[in-house]
Amino acid sequence: MGERFNADIIIIGEAFAEWAVGTSGFVSYRAQAEARAIDVHTGSIIAADGKEASAADLSEEIVGKRALREAGKALSEVFIPKLHTWIGGEEMRTTEVELFIRNIGFRDLTVFENALRRVQEVRTVKRLSYTDGVAHLALELTTISDAFADRLLVSPLGSFTLEIERDSPGRIELLCVPYPNNSR
Repeated sequence: MGERFNADIIIIGEAFAEWAVGTSGFVSYRAQAEARAIDVHTGSIIAADGKEASAADLSEEIVGKRALREAGKALSEVFIPKLHTWIGGEEMRTTEVELFIRNIGFRDLTVFENALRRVQEVRTVKRLSYTDGVAHLALELTTISDAFADRLLVSPLGSFTLEIERDSPGRIELLCVPYPNNSR
């Protein structure tokens, strides 16, 4: 199959989602994704793993896909470093970045943190403090992203925009500007 598509690696596997439980109008699904990355020239397995995830929503059509996406994301966190190393890159490293956000409401902060967790380069998000509209977060990022601060400006991460006040190695300071008519 690798020769047919002129590929050095093939990834094979399967994923499925199934109904788990439904309560109070919400539907919950569990998903499982399993895959193997195979070197087509030697037949050796570069990476193999399986991950599970769950999701809940009001819509049954959406929730199964969401659970599958989360399981796939968890699986990619295992595969990407191994594939990167296989193609001759150094072992992927992570870097810590402190993020300070001024003028952010607690509800917006929670939405922002959840949106950050869906960004591929973000490994972990930890809230260190929140006082008087100022949030202090610690992020662990993969070194794939050179322009993480710039990405924060263009990615829809909440009902507000962000302005960079300072950007230095290991530290980004942001100002949260709510959209007009957005109550925090």
